[in-house]
Amino acid sequence: MLSIPVAAVPVVAGETRAMLTATDQALLAHAQLFAAVIEGARDSDAPIQLTQRLYSRIAAHGGKLIEGREDLQRLIAELTAVHAQSDQHEIALGCPGGAPTKKSGEDSGDGIFTGANLKGDGQPA
Repeated sequence: MLSIPVAAVPVVAGETRAMLTATDQALLAHAQLFAAVIEGARDSDAPIQLTQRLYSRIAAHGGKLIEGREDLQRLIAELTAVHAQSDQHEIALGCPGGAPTKKSGEDSGDGIFTGANLKGDGQPA
């Protein structure tokens, strides 16, 4: 089992969320730039050779942003796997929308656990 300081879990989760937000913001800015260039080209007499080069470069850049976001998805999966193998696996601070909520009739304990059932020896059931 990996030993991870309890304080590291919310920090890594927060930074991961911030990175995803920044990536999505870059994609939005890219889409807005593409739209602005298309609108500008539509209202000008720019030859197709010029607009085609511009559109191709913008599309290539956007593809790299999407590839980067896919790499981020893989990184999140790796971080999640590390977290699951650690002594902090009960902490669910990185969950989208926060930690799962208590279902009717469940013992919520101290509010940290994810709802996983434990055997009598403290190991996951």
